[in-house]
Amino acid sequence: MLMEGKIYSGLHGTSKSASEKICAEGFKIFSDDHYFGRGVYFYQPLQKGEKLAKALAKSRAKQRGENEGAIVTAEFKFAADEIVDLLTSDNVQRLRRIHSIASSKYPHLSREKYNTLCNRMHMALVVKVCERGNLRAPGMIQANLPFGRDYAPGYVVLDTALIKVVGAIYINVYPARAGSSLC
Repeated sequence: MLMEGKIYSGLHGTSKSASEKICAEGFKIFSDDHYFGRGVYFYQPLQKGEKLAKALAKSRAKQRGENEGAIVTAEFKFAADEIVDLLTSDNVQRLRRIHSIASSKYPHLSREKYNTLCNRMHMALVVKVCERGNLRAPGMIQANLPFGRDYAPGYVVLDTALIKVVGAIYINVYPARAGSSLC
């Protein structure tokens, strides 16, 4: 990463086995079916971001039948003109409007279809923000990212080659209680 710009840090919640693969091979993008489309999602290393990354790590570990989750810490560098900033007050209002319109116009949709609809609308907003800011190919989206019913500021990095893995912290999914045994 030799380009000019600011270095950002992020927290990525996942299972322990996935974190080991990420540390060995780097990040990979497997699906378009996320809040802002293809990319690697990170929470900012703030108190709420740490809380949601930890909750996501535990959730991913449980999905894989593992006892440990992990928070992978990473760094990435971007110049201001490579970032789509959806944390501005105007863009936060636009995102709220997307959800308001979707829930009032399509109350009958299943949660999965509702999320798919909103994800497409989010990407349309990203395209519009890029057009207004004359960004041809953004490298990162900065926005509030969800987990469950909660949100925290974070980043979506669109090119895995720009991500430097710093390390991983392992988290027990089922912490042992005092005086009890896991056996």
